[in-house]
Amino acid sequence: MVVRIPQEKLDDIKCKFLQIHSKQKTTLKELQSLIASLNFCCRAIIIGRPFFRRLINKTCGLTKPYHLVRVTQGIRLALLMWFKFFKEHNGVSVFHEQQWTTNAGLQLYSDSAGRHGLGFGVVFQNQWAQARVLEGIVVRHYSP
Repeated sequence: MVVRIPQEKLDDIKCKFLQIHSKQKTTLKELQSLIASLNFCCRAIIIGRPFFRRLINKTCGLTKPYHLVRVTQGIRLALLMWFKFFKEHNGVSVFHEQQWTTNAGLQLYSDSAGRHGLGFGVVFQNQWAQARVLEGIVVRHYSP
């Protein structure tokens, strides 16, 4: 009941990271190869998904494998975060629960106002909190 990332796969991905991280631009094909490898790894390192998504977004609209993709600071930071995941993660993850708990089961509800400055509210069981942002200052109120 675990997901493992083989060491050969980790070594291959680290090599791809270093190739892309050291360039100003990379080809669509190279980036897609890295994305495919990371897609496999997301099964074991679920927290990597948001950093994985940034890479996918850079491929949108490109169709030819030789098209160039600029390696931006955002991509470099995403790659560094993945590199950190691989460095600190042992490559093993247990299967996560397939059943999710509903808001009603947790008694957790939230809502936000439709405009900037109006704020949001959260209720968890019999506790509540609300906040409003006024010119960069967060004003909070909590239940007793």
